[in-house]
Amino acid sequence: MKYKRIIPLLIFISITAIPSCSPLRENANVTPLPTSTTVLDGTSPFTEESSSNPTTEMPGYEKKTIDCSVYVETTWGSGENQWGDPIQLPSHSRTHFSPLEFSETGDIYISDFPNKRLLKYDGAKQFPVQTIALPEKYYSDPPNSPLFPWNIIVTKTNILVPYGLDKLGVLSLDGHVVKDIQLPYRYNPMAPVRKPVWVDSQGRLLLNGEKIVYFDVGWDEGVWKELAVGTDFIRNPQSWGGYLIGESGVQPNYYQYKIDLSKNFLEEPIKLDIDLDIGTHILGVDQKDWIYFKKAVETEHTIIRYGLQASVKQFGIIDNSDITNIVETSVAPNGIIYLIVYEPEDQSTQPKMFRCSFTNN
Repeated sequence: MKYKRIIPLLIFISITAIPSCSPLRENANVTPLPTSTTVLDGTSPFTEESSSNPTTEMPGYEKKTIDCSVYVETTWGSGENQWGDPIQLPSHSRTHFSPLEFSETGDIYISDFPNKRLLKYDGAKQFPVQTIALPEKYYSDPPNSPLFPWNIIVTKTNILVPYGLDKLGVLSLDGHVVKDIQLPYRYNPMAPVRKPVWVDSQGRLLLNGEKIVYFDVGWDEGVWKELAVGTDFIRNPQSWGGYLIGESGVQPNYYQYKIDLSKNFLEEPIKLDIDLDIGTHILGVDQKDWIYFKKAVETEHTIIRYGLQASVKQFGIIDNSDITNIVETSVAPNGIIYLIVYEPEDQSTQPKMFRCSFTNN
């Protein structure tokens, strides 16, 4: 199966001294995560490359079955149950479909930016349970970025929509506009990230902008207390316990940062010893402490997961004749894997959303 993302090429070089890794959690009997030499993934303005090696076996990993079924079948358009074609956005190709976002209760948010709205699914019904119109100002002054609009962020209580060069729109989970927040630093339009801001499980905010800063809670009320300052952009950030996990570097490796409010913890990344091939990057961490990765090759799509507590390594290959081209992959908090599938080179093909999961065999 094809899997390729074509985005304007941008060279970004950063050199950081990285210390070696100790176990993931202090005093825990956890084997370090199984270092990657991945190229920058779809979270950056680079061309996403694929591994040339199909995954038939992974030494040290248990092979599992991944079952998939169609969840949503729709068509391109602006109707109530349709999705906007990404090609309608400036500087976008049809391969640029925004990752899904999830609430803690399982709601699924699709960023239908071509139609200036969000579509909320409840995980059961095959049509949107709510359509959330986005204010026109979110689009009136876009930054000169090949990835605009920025990706949304769903927190415990709000939907955050970065816009302009230094603003953050705040909506309720039901789509009511709450307020706008002026950030203390501007976004970097050429930064190799999809999310210029991200909020962790405790409500602290990471800004991947002209300055890379971790802010304490209170930022939503205008209190910008800097907890840590970094030197490299952190892509695909994830919360796990008292740690931040993410990707960084030109050939990104996977790092964890122990969130220690007494020091600049972003200066002390711990390199995770993950033995994964090029073309593999983080998808998410679920509620059962599994961290998920995807590996893309020209002929298949492999999902890898590692038990952060149990040190269990598993992988599975998505093998379904109806899944011919995966454009986007996302993982929900409950561990369900969602795939957006359509043929980017054929505008007559219509999009589908598949729902997949590891089996217990």
